[in-house]
Order: sequence, then C-alpha cells, then structure tokens
Amino acid sequence: MIPSSTLRLPLPGGDIVAPLTVNQALPANTLNIHERLASFYGSEAEDIVKVARSEKLDPDDPTDLCRAELMFVIRTEMPQTLGDLLFRRTGRAAAGLPDDREIELCARTMAKECRWDAKRMAAEIQSVKTASMLWQAACFKRDP
Repeated sequence: MIPSSTLRLPLPGGDIVAPLTVNQALPANTLNIHERLASFYGSEAEDIVKVARSEKLDPDDPTDLCRAELMFVIRTEMPQTLGDLLFRRTGRAAAGLPDDREIELCARTMAKECRWDAKRMAAEIQSVKTASMLWQAACFKRDP
C-alpha cells in the first residue's frame, strides 16, 4: 500500500500557520466573513482578496467579497453547475438552501464567469430550488 502524501503535505490552503495570520492579512471591516473564508479556505483566503482587488471589487464589502470568493472557486475548482458551486465547492448550501438573493448572486456570478445565457442561468436556479434532496441540487438535469 502506498502511504498517503497528505500525511506530510498540506492540502490546498492548508499551509496556514495560524488563522490569526490570515485574518490579519484580510481587511478588518468584515471579520466574520473573513473568519469564514480563513476557516474554509485556509491560506487561500488571501487569494480571494487578491481576486477582489484584481476585479476592482471592495474586499471590505461583504457582497463584493462574496463575488470574489465565487470567482476564485469557479476559476480554480471549475464547478459545472450552480448546485455544484453551492453545495460542493463553497459549502454555502451545506446547512440548507440559501435565500433567493444569495442564490441569484451566485447564479449571476457563475453565469458571467461561465458565459451562460439567461436561459441556462434560469434552468440552473430552477434545478437548485426544486431538487427533492439537497445532494441532487449539485446535479443539473438536462432534458434528453
């Protein structure tokens, strides 16, 4: 049996020395959001702030920081569906479906990044909202 390399090597973002170090590198006005980013992404939370700045978003604005997080995840983890983004890649829906405003923000961001048309975006939103089981929302159902 081949020994696991993760016993010695950190996972992406796992090279964090201490959460406080990451939080100090992030803007201060929205520490609760930054704490979530640091706990979810580790040292990659700093990369999300870099995305915000490169996209001319305000890393002190919670909505802009959310957009930057979504862009970072879409660009690095390549989710294929809105459900995949919400349920698997960001954990935003891990405790249940987010409110309509958050789903819409995620859908608009993913549509722009993935060049979806309005029809695809609407179908993705519908798929997430109508899944009978939360895990099913990560799977976009296309008509045969």
